[in-house]
Amino acid sequence: MNKKNYHEMIVKSNKQEYLGNNKIVNKINPIVSVTVKTYQHAEYLEKCLESILMQQTQFPFEIIIGEDDSIDGTKEICIEYARKYPEIIRLFLRSRKDVIHLGDQPTGIFNALANLSAACGKYVADCDGDDYWTDPLKLQKQYDYMHSNPNVTFCFHAAKYVYLNNDKEDKIKRASKCNTIFKIEDIILGGGGFFTTNSIFYKKDVMADIPHWLFKAPSFDYPLALLCANEGLVGYIDEVMCVHLVGTTGSWHQRIEDDINYKLVHLKETIKMLDNYDSYTNYHYSKVIRKQINKKVETFILDSAEVKVSEKLSIAFALNQLPFLLRYSILSRYYLKKYLPFLYSLFLKSKRLIVNCLKNQERRKC
Repeated sequence: MNKKNYHEMIVKSNKQEYLGNNKIVNKINPIVSVTVKTYQHAEYLEKCLESILMQQTQFPFEIIIGEDDSIDGTKEICIEYARKYPEIIRLFLRSRKDVIHLGDQPTGIFNALANLSAACGKYVADCDGDDYWTDPLKLQKQYDYMHSNPNVTFCFHAAKYVYLNNDKEDKIKRASKCNTIFKIEDIILGGGGFFTTNSIFYKKDVMADIPHWLFKAPSFDYPLALLCANEGLVGYIDEVMCVHLVGTTGSWHQRIEDDINYKLVHLKETIKMLDNYDSYTNYHYSKVIRKQINKKVETFILDSAEVKVSEKLSIAFALNQLPFLLRYSILSRYYLKKYLPFLYSLFLKSKRLIVNCLKNQERRKC
């Protein structure tokens, strides 16, 4: 399917706005559009929506909900809120027939891009239906930041990660220990884990012309940040203003953690996306992109060492993506992790010690 077909599907999907397009919210000129994509989030969605509704701003904003045809009660919650808040909520009830798949796994790419297309604001903020915001001034702070830094096209902030399965301790995710301006190279190397989806805030006009390869990308937020960074700077606000829930049922994170085969598909599509972005930027950042691909491949290979022999798939594809000498460096760590985990653990501790020393130097600069 080509770019034109996807655009036609988005236009058709957005024509079916719940309660029509003559509500109070359709008559305002929002400065910010808050987009919420949701699927099977009945357990979490109300907290998400209430955290957006509590926002205190000096400008009008709209909430755009893309509901991806859930069967667990999520759709009913969306309808309830759309009826209750017609002055601020625009609801789109989407079809599973429009969902774009990665391998045999559904993604939220179509929903995300359709929400973006429906947005009327100058700026867009994202919050998935299983996450929530914690600061009632979050939108105002990010708007003020972008307004004061006109060369910034995309900004994000610190977030709290809450692990629902109690397999890890909750943590604060920070990109820096102080407010920081990042360049495009930082975003390429940072990957999708550099920021949290429900912390992002960006200029909508940067995404006026969506490249064809974004429709088949393995995720939305990473290529979004790359496209924004290609048009300006990326700003970071060192304040915790949201919570990201890790391990929610059916979430992307849960699927990729549970399925090594899906990890391989995700790796292949990420490499393809980065190659497309390399072409899109006229190969200006090829060295940095290659470094990021190598890092992604390394992570996949080392993760494969933990898979049982009966379930482990071949890592030949991953190895073939690497330069000759790097293959053997990573393979040595792979076998160390698989057969001598104690020594590998000591290796990681030493590596973390060095990284922490470097971070402490960065803090002193801040």
